[in-house]
Amino acid sequence: MNKSNIINLRGHHLLCIQGFQNKGYSESFIENMASLINFLNNSNDIYVKILNSSDDICSFCPNLNEGICKNPETDLNIKKRDNLTLDCLDLKVGNVYSYLNIITKMFDVLDFDKIDTICKECEWQNVCLFYSKF
Repeated sequence: MNKSNIINLRGHHLLCIQGFQNKGYSESFIENMASLINFLNNSNDIYVKILNSSDDICSFCPNLNEGICKNPETDLNIKKRDNLTLDCLDLKVGNVYSYLNIITKMFDVLDFDKIDTICKECEWQNVCLFYSKF
């Protein structure tokens, strides 16, 4: 494991990656997310460092201000989704995990009730392929 094969992700983005539909907050945000997903899906031996703050996807969000969402209520909702996701998957902030192991575990432990609880306030729910699978 080296820095070139580690991606920094907050908890709920592990789910977003699975349902991404090339929609987002800006063109640069969409391009960055698509690029990260392509890297994750087409590379071997990829690791994820778990965060509960802005990550490699957030870095291109136009709503980010000094690492925090400009809207305090939205920021709290995002952190809530992060924590629910991490609790369901038994992942710890600051730890590094194999991406493949996380995805395997995700499909083993998540069900509709858990996904609905995590994603119920997400503005992208209606276009998310991951949410629709449940």
